[in-house]
Amino acid sequence: SKRGGKQAGQRRNQVVARQAQVAKLENALLATVPADTLTGIGDNFK
Repeated sequence: SKRGGKQAGQRRNQVVARQAQVAKLENALLATVPADTLTGIGDNFK
């Protein structure tokens, strides 16, 4: 149904917005944290 598609689209938009927010935070971290520290953090998330 169309309604289900609309809800899915809204959910997708929320995910995209959240990813953009995370990317912003990551960029802020990159600006303040030494790169070698950040790679260590990234390894912890894998």
